[in-house]
Amino acid sequence: MSEASGKITHFEICRFIRDISLKLNLLPKVTCSALQIYHHVYDYTEFATFEEISPYNVATSCVWLASKESEVLIRLRDLVNVVYCTTNNTDTPLTLSDQFYDLRDSIGNLELLILRVLNFHVPKPEFFDLTCHYLYVIEKWFHGRPTSDNHAPVTIFKAVAKSAVSFLMDSLHRPEIIHFEQKAVALACIDLALKVHGAQIPLDDFCEKSWRKAICPDIEYATVKKIQETLSLVYEEDEPKWKSVV
Repeated sequence: MSEASGKITHFEICRFIRDISLKLNLLPKVTCSALQIYHHVYDYTEFATFEEISPYNVATSCVWLASKESEVLIRLRDLVNVVYCTTNNTDTPLTLSDQFYDLRDSIGNLELLILRVLNFHVPKPEFFDLTCHYLYVIEKWFHGRPTSDNHAPVTIFKAVAKSAVSFLMDSLHRPEIIHFEQKAVALACIDLALKVHGAQIPLDDFCEKSWRKAICPDIEYATVKKIQETLSLVYEEDEPKWKSVV
């Protein structure tokens, strides 16, 4: 897979997907699904290059396709206007002109193309559900029922949970992530979140096997580390942008 064509990169298109998803108030799971679909499309070696089909249009169609799996539906007109305003840096939406209908039709046509590329098997973001499920299990080990006596562990765990989901979404800026087992990705994001916050599962050092093995016995720690190394590449690639701002 080519990482760039001209000045546009897959990393930038992933940021674009995150941006329009945020503006449309899409749930994190839908955003994850859109990113996952996008990477699967470009994982197909015979798919069109950036010069042949605008990657922004492809990304928009991925968001539209992912949104159909959500309980909160969005209007295609809203998606078209958000994409237009984002790509043209304006607050003025499109009128019902030829430009609007051309963009709307291109999204619909690309959606059909994407479905054919995926052989009509749209990938599901199981790692998102698994992350939430694993966090629910760990929470019981971490602090049990929230009370006035365990306010600190509860607060720390909330931060860990938010970071784990953020890491999961950030990891989807790298195309390699779709080639890992989804449960391994979920495990790696939670493990990294615990380390970032300096948190540790109570009594984990005294157990015969770690909490990771208790949850996923078939996932080796080497795989977890490899996923975390892949995630670190996201921040290395993004560093020049935020460093210039700081």
